Amino acid sequence: MQRDLRPGHPRSLSIAALCEDETLRLDVLLGDKNALAAEIAWLHVTELPDPSRYIRPTELVLTNGLWLEQTSSEDFVRAVAAAGAAGVVFGLTVLTRTVPEDLMRACGLAGLPLLSVPVDVPFAALTQAAARVQGEIQQESLLKALRRGDALTSVMSQGGGASGVLEVLAREFGFPLVLIDRRGTELAGSGDALPPAQLEAAAKVLARRPPPLEAEGIWPDPASLFLIVDAVGEVEAGLFCLRPHHLLTVEEQVALNQGARFLNLDVAQRQAIRAAESRFSGELLEMILSGSARVAEVPDRLRAFGIDPEGTLALLVFALADAPLPSDLDSDIEALVRSSRLLPVVAGGSQDIVVITSWSRGLESLLEFAESLRAELARAHPRRKLVVGVGEPGEGVGLLKEQLIRARAAANVLKRRKAGALTATAASLGTHSMLLALQRDATLSRFAAEELAAIRQHDLMRGTELEATLREFLNRNGHWASTAEALFLHVNTLRNRLDRIGSLTGRDMSNFADRVDLFLALEADAMS
Repeated sequence: MQRDLRPGHPRSLSIAALCEDETLRLDVLLGDKNALAAEIAWLHVTELPDPSRYIRPTELVLTNGLWLEQTSSEDFVRAVAAAGAAGVVFGLTVLTRTVPEDLMRACGLAGLPLLSVPVDVPFAALTQAAARVQGEIQQESLLKALRRGDALTSVMSQGGGASGVLEVLAREFGFPLVLIDRRGTELAGSGDALPPAQLEAAAKVLARRPPPLEAEGIWPDPASLFLIVDAVGEVEAGLFCLRPHHLLTVEEQVALNQGARFLNLDVAQRQAIRAAESRFSGELLEMILSGSARVAEVPDRLRAFGIDPEGTLALLVFALADAPLPSDLDSDIEALVRSSRLLPVVAGGSQDIVVITSWSRGLESLLEFAESLRAELARAHPRRKLVVGVGEPGEGVGLLKEQLIRARAAANVLKRRKAGALTATAASLGTHSMLLALQRDATLSRFAAEELAAIRQHDLMRGTELEATLREFLNRNGHWASTAEALFLHVNTLRNRLDRIGSLTGRDMSNFADRVDLFLALEADAMS
């Protein structure tokens, strides 16, 4: 028989491999090609009438048939098959020069391969041959691993990265591979790009603790998973082999683990680059905020990120209202902006994340774009209030400081508001919101309580809707008719309610200053 050493079909210890050794002179009496080529665990010599307790699954049983004096061939084969043996080799002796017919019949019924070995070939020779085969296999495996390591090292040194690593593995073994990071981004693959639903499902698998050996429900068949971790052991990505784990040979598993270690290097390199870019972009914010002292350095820094400093620039500030910023939020933002064919500067800090990019489509389009980013990020970070302060687009670097200050102020207001839009410019929020945002929550709460306490107590005790009426009236700029229509009231009923509000608060609803105080109280309540 010829060895099958093609890629994807590594040699293994098998009955067929032993038959290749002509010195053993094995005679195959029963057994199809697949059974003979199947991997065996080792050889097991026995003369027990029932050796089932001692035989490991897939072991090849060697026997001279001494048990024939104590049991039948049917019972012996039944015990051997029950133990999961790979087959039987009958050693001929001077007394038993042919294989018993009842043994051949029993093996045929059980579907067990049956071979014979001549009288002058001891079982020790078969064991030595098996050891030689395993040694050759280990040597072949080691040489392949060394060659594979050289190929992977060459790919990495030439900048091939993750795609190069997957190409080396796919070329050797032929099965589909895909590398997906924990955010659900496909970093590399040996096939077509995956749809968003599969990427999202893969990200959920990587988020499980502990991650499974196989990913189920993403592809038609389970996929084997090999983890890519960072320097502190956190899962950064997963190498998915679109073949179930139990179908992978030992050599294939070793190769995929070897590839995963090289991918760890690629991930570490990406993280180092990301850290350098983060410091680079953080310095840019310092230059912008320093004013005239370092403003001359800003254009060159923007050009380093591929942004035209003389064109129209947009600035966005992302912030979370009720939680610290996730460590990967800046990467998610950058990936989304780049997916829109824009080159961004993304500077992440402890309180917010600033994005600067070229923009040529006007303020309304920028607001729509910012909101689309926010909505997409909110799906990846549920149960967290994510807001975006938008700086009005402006030409040149001279406006960046004002854009940054106003966008941060807008984000601060949006973080503190209890309702309303989550993406806005400072201008759309109004100066009063900016001023209120400078106050502490306790101050705002106390101011709102002092102004609105009597109204709320009245609503609670009498079941009225004075606060809602006041809010609608002020939102409609004190217009009586439109307020009455919106609340489905007669104008006289509205007047009576506003008179009641005036008597409870001591405010004259016809006085502009008193209206302003009540409006600020409602706004302060919404922010505290």
